[in-house]
Amino acid sequence: MFPKRSNIVMANQCDIQTKIIRTNDTGQRVAIWSTETPNQRCGLAPAGSAASIRVAPTTEQADYITLFFPHNTKLNYQSRIVNVRSRGGELVYEGPFEVRQIDKPISMSGKVTYLNVIAKSVIE
Repeated sequence: MFPKRSNIVMANQCDIQTKIIRTNDTGQRVAIWSTETPNQRCGLAPAGSAASIRVAPTTEQADYITLFFPHNTKLNYQSRIVNVRSRGGELVYEGPFEVRQIDKPISMSGKVTYLNVIAKSVIE
């Protein structure tokens, strides 16, 4: 018998934001980020520091983090991840992070059990 859920511990929480395009008074299109899924359960794979810096006007050094989400999480490549918190509610990474890669590993039963997401820190 195969397990019905993933064996990955998802002890962290984060907020998932989606982009809404609005037109301002001058007719320009402006992106507004709205929190669609607050307190989404996730797992965090520790990485190096999450500091992002701009070295020159065209060079960026941004860090990546890896997160694990339940397979039914509403997440796409236009989503942002903010406020990654520990089990106790302490802020681990503030973000924002943009989704760069979404992997859907298949289990032995042939079903997707979790999402493996690689996110890059946004330098604004």
